[in-house]
Amino acid sequence: MGYFRFTLAALVMLSHLPGTSYKMNYGQMAVLGFYFISGYLMAMIYERFKARSSSPIRDFYLDRIFKLWPAYALVLAVTFAFYNLSGVRPVAFSELTAEIFILPNAYGKLFWLPNNYFLIPPTWSLGVEAHFYLIVPLLAIIPYRWKVVLAYLLAFAHLAALTS
Repeated sequence: MGYFRFTLAALVMLSHLPGTSYKMNYGQMAVLGFYFISGYLMAMIYERFKARSSSPIRDFYLDRIFKLWPAYALVLAVTFAFYNLSGVRPVAFSELTAEIFILPNAYGKLFWLPNNYFLIPPTWSLGVEAHFYLIVPLLAIIPYRWKVVLAYLLAFAHLAALTS
């Protein structure tokens, strides 16, 4: 798994090099690969919580928050301080709010935010992953019929965000 993740990371890095142009962006496919790995690992982690915890949903959410937020909050605070102290540009309230709540990029359009509203550009992928974490326990407990309805609603919301 380590070599595979390294290869995916290298593809993302190569897709961001200046002056490179590809007919197909392998970095985007690599990010999807990371999401598949994440989904597999989150399913395993949630199963562990179901087996060992009397309140697996609560414990799963707390585990995800305490794994992601401390490091992210530190990076966000340093970035915010850099923007304010260096005078690069003022930080809009909407930008800070989007960062604090780790909104996926497509949601910004629903909330009338500018196209590139992130102070920390990789936050777009954290937003997708954080929202995936929110849905994992629900997928484990809701009936199949509601999973299908949820999939359609999410697809519709995503398309609406992309076309607005």
